[in-house]
Amino acid sequence: MDRGIPANAPGRSGNVLHLFFILPTFETVELQKSEWDSSCTSYRRLEAPAEELRALSTWVHKWRTQYLALRGQLTASTKRNELSPAERLASLLRQQPFPIELETPIATAEDIQLCSAWANLQPQNFSTTEQGVEALALSLGDYDAARLLSARLAERTALAYYRNIYGHAVDVSITQLRERRSEWITHDIETLYPVDVKNARPSFNGKGRYVEHCIPKHKEARNLGEVTLFGVRSLYIAKPEALSIGGHKAVALGEVKLSEIRQVANWADRRFDGIFSASGLCQTKKIPGWLFDYPKVHYPAREEAFQLAEKILSESSKEKIPTILPGWTYVTAGHISPAHTKGLPESKIRIIHDLRHAISHCGLSKRTLIIYMIGGTLESLLRDKDPQEFLRGVNWALSPSNSALANFGLLDPLGYLESFLSLTRSLGAGLREIVKDIHSFRLVSPFILQALRKSRPEPLTVVAYCGGWHAIRNVRCGKLPLVYGDVESCSACSRLVCNECGSCQDGCDAQSVRQQRLWDQYRAQGW
Repeated sequence: MDRGIPANAPGRSGNVLHLFFILPTFETVELQKSEWDSSCTSYRRLEAPAEELRALSTWVHKWRTQYLALRGQLTASTKRNELSPAERLASLLRQQPFPIELETPIATAEDIQLCSAWANLQPQNFSTTEQGVEALALSLGDYDAARLLSARLAERTALAYYRNIYGHAVDVSITQLRERRSEWITHDIETLYPVDVKNARPSFNGKGRYVEHCIPKHKEARNLGEVTLFGVRSLYIAKPEALSIGGHKAVALGEVKLSEIRQVANWADRRFDGIFSASGLCQTKKIPGWLFDYPKVHYPAREEAFQLAEKILSESSKEKIPTILPGWTYVTAGHISPAHTKGLPESKIRIIHDLRHAISHCGLSKRTLIIYMIGGTLESLLRDKDPQEFLRGVNWALSPSNSALANFGLLDPLGYLESFLSLTRSLGAGLREIVKDIHSFRLVSPFILQALRKSRPEPLTVVAYCGGWHAIRNVRCGKLPLVYGDVESCSACSRLVCNECGSCQDGCDAQSVRQQRLWDQYRAQGW
């Protein structure tokens, strides 16, 4: 709204609380009468009791979802006679009204005080934000000061994201400073559900996609159930003072619950029983970016698109010679029969049914598709089939020529699906020579895949990332992916060797010798 309620409006006497909705963001602002003027040009934000705001947010979210759906239907109906079915599909899946690349907020004095509390420093009062940043860096060093400030700004970025999509979100984290509440121990944000924000910054050799989110424990919010984890990828800013002036971008990676990760792991263990175990997804305290995905509100026209795909599929199957449609059409249709898949090779029909089964049990997400890619590639290898044929079928199902339809319309700003298609192609080629000696595979963490061999008791690492330290650059290396066949395996510990920094496993005798040789080479080249 752009106008306040006049001070003499009927029923507005006294210092009453009013709730305003700011359109088009639908953010709620609570004001006492004494705190707004006749034009509502200035106001101070207050916080109502959490249970009232949750109820209000639920109503706003329901109303807003209906509004977006109706707007999408009206837009689609006006163009219905102008677009082909494929163009209509693309138009529907392009309807993603909420930004995922957000401006990082400028650090405030309160943010610095919160970072000091995280670091168990004595609270101090600063006349300027710059002085606060300088004092934080003096106490912790530039690296840790920048890391903590980045984490705090990621929380505020997540607040902006949730206020965009749901209209309301409460900053619980900051209550550690100013209120006697304990909710901040379990979560950082409260919106329709409790949210714990996980910030990540790319590593030196991570190609922009390497992120890890440390999860100290499985959090449960009292009376609210399981906490949702929300991932933010922030830029790597080395100097903390740079974070106090703004001008940076952060990417919202989406959200996930640990129960949803277990769901995917359990499905893979059943589907690839005896071949590939994904239970390691649940045995880690670190979560990679590819396990996060966006809530359904991000895709307001998805269901309409899938209904249209089913209609196209049904009409095609009535033809004497059915048209071969993009693979995702078969996967997302509510019902398919042998008549629908007539003319398709058996290998593609198997992929269609696998993906339909996976999505029905685990939901449509990048993590579901990626785990299926990995399991199917390893299954093809152990059953003496060409993994490249399997991956061509997966690519057919995920990536039609129209990019708006690719990957079922899932947002993938860091390119995880393309990256894993490339990784599994390399893995399938690299393991061909030793596959006769392998009886199964296990994912020991979301970052590490091992092969269990028939001839030797110790597992062979076949996919990993580098967790070593790049001594010449004086940074954590973080190179990924390290794939068997592309890099060598250490003869002493059977871990993959990073060709950038020479790391394999901490404590391995061969590692120190190898790294010394590599450092000598770097120095000889003038590094």
